Amino acid sequence: MQVKVDLQNPFTYNEKILSTIIVIGISLFFIVIAIFIIKKYHKQIIRLFHHKKYQNLKSYYLEKLTVLEEKYKNNQSNLRDTSVALSLLVRNFVKDETDVDVSTLSKEEIKKLDIPKIYEIIDILYHPEFAKYSEDNIDSIFSKAKEVIKSWK
Repeated sequence: MQVKVDLQNPFTYNEKILSTIIVIGISLFFIVIAIFIIKKYHKQIIRLFHHKKYQNLKSYYLEKLTVLEEKYKNNQSNLRDTSVALSLLVRNFVKDETDVDVSTLSKEEIKKLDIPKIYEIIDILYHPEFAKYSEDNIDSIFSKAKEVIKSWK
């Protein structure tokens, strides 16, 4: 006695499932490409959107530095808070200019990066940043920070 068996084609799927899988695959491909582009060109993207109204980062950070200095001179901020903000401002400038995240580095780690001007400012700011009271001359620190930002190449 002969038995007849009808076999299905090995790749017979529901069209909806197949089209959904294809759409998800194509979407993932484009997401991976977008992530790669963003990682590679994030510095340029930041400059395009974040600092849009400024010609370059130097003028942006010099303006922020001037605002911070005016707040301190108008007694809207104390020495410690100003020192912390100034340190963060300088560290963010270095991060935007060099793509090296120095915002979480200690001053010894910054010294190893071989950026002497930044190390010098961070070293000066360490005392008022971490002390309860300090008699440091903040005006000289502001002028030194402005000088470093202006002379950055």
